[in-house]
Amino acid sequence: MSFRERSMGRRLALQYMFALDYTGYDWQAGLESFWGMDPIRLSRESLETGESPVFEAETSNISKAKARAYAERLIEGACANEAEISERIASALDNWSPDRIGRVERSVLRVAMSELLYGGGMPAAVVISEAVNLAKEFGSEDAPRFVNGVLDRMRKTLEADDFTSPPPRVDQPDDAEASSEEDE
Repeated sequence: MSFRERSMGRRLALQYMFALDYTGYDWQAGLESFWGMDPIRLSRESLETGESPVFEAETSNISKAKARAYAERLIEGACANEAEISERIASALDNWSPDRIGRVERSVLRVAMSELLYGGGMPAAVVISEAVNLAKEFGSEDAPRFVNGVLDRMRKTLEADDFTSPPPRVDQPDDAEASSEEDE
């Protein structure tokens, strides 16, 4: 899967998560109608004349099926693990309560956390960069900085959680032991 297909998948997942936040529908029940609306086409048509998105993927080189599959993977990860992801987001907030997060920012964070936790090893720096791009395109002026800060705290926590023990030490013989072995 190409970088552009993953980027489009993230964008589609964000759009779905944002809509889901408003409707409260069961996440699985709404997927088919979401795909039936052709969200890639609709997002382009919603722009004002002459306006272009901050981050515009060239869709002619993108497999819509691959972008959709990646979006569904992120959506499923975010929705099936909503409690864990919400808890992790809340723990990464610095002087904020979860109910103060805007819908766009919450959706971006949920998609990014889904990718960090269940995305199959995508580097955290890539996930964070892509989330910041989405926040630039869809969020408020302060959204990119907020999303970056929260995801960076989550990245550090995840890296600390993966640290289980120091690497094993290779015992080197003392100089005295080494010289006595040579004498024999």
